[in-house]
Amino acid sequence: VEKPAEVVLELVVSKNIILVNHEKVVAMDDVFANRPEVVEHGIIKPLKERLLYFSSQARKMEVDYGVKFSGKVVIQGDEDLPYAELVKVMRTCGLSDYPNMRYRRAD
Repeated sequence: VEKPAEVVLELVVSKNIILVNHEKVVAMDDVFANRPEVVEHGIIKPLKERLLYFSSQARKMEVDYGVKFSGKVVIQGDEDLPYAELVKVMRTCGLSDYPNMRYRRAD
């Protein structure tokens, strides 16, 4: 029995930038500074918008092609990233249709 492909999102968090599937989402300076147009109540707004876009596309694939949406994301984080910033990323993922997170330190 062949299992259908599973879509897993890749999220990279460096000291400088957040990328989703290799596309720039937001500069970390704006996240660190908690700029109101970027961070609200611990949610990174540009990241949430991007994740919701990807989840809507994944749900369309589920309907059209039977590829189950898992809500899985692999977060690759810089080892020097402050814990508070990682929490913002994880909170944003959890509230943006991606509650199934796996964390991996960047090499």
